[in-house]
Amino acid sequence: MKIKKILFLVFVSALFFSGCAGGGIRLYEADISGFGRDESGRIIPEEGLVCIAIYGKEGKSILGETLVHSDYKKEISVAELSRDVCRVSEIPIVFSGAGPMTYVHGIDNLFEFDDGPESGWIYAVNGEYQNVGCASYTIKDRDYVEWHYTLDLGRDLGAYKLDE
Repeated sequence: MKIKKILFLVFVSALFFSGCAGGGIRLYEADISGFGRDESGRIIPEEGLVCIAIYGKEGKSILGETLVHSDYKKEISVAELSRDVCRVSEIPIVFSGAGPMTYVHGIDNLFEFDDGPESGWIYAVNGEYQNVGCASYTIKDRDYVEWHYTLDLGRDLGAYKLDE
């Protein structure tokens, strides 16, 4: 039994350190102050780039606007981009489910239901909250992805009008 555990740990470590998840990602390290911004203040990524940002409770920045070269993977989902950027940035991210049912359960040790039964993570692309799972949305060049922690199923962020 002990040998099986050791072999499992060796296998998982090999996958992690080989770069199978997150390998090849290049964060844009230039000064982002020169980039244009839209009417809401979000960076407008230049061709060949996408932007990702993560905001926790009360809009606290967990990951500031981070530009990523969009060609590091073809047909990448919001879930894959988020996983790779968080790994490189050393921000813990926890998923549950698989395939199109993949769900972000926690980011930076802030989890679904930590702040009540309607709290959790939702994402927007180019300022619009999406109604498909993060593994089902494919990133396009110049997209801007934001994660937000909601306390009220997105209503507190203006994401959904569930009462209508």
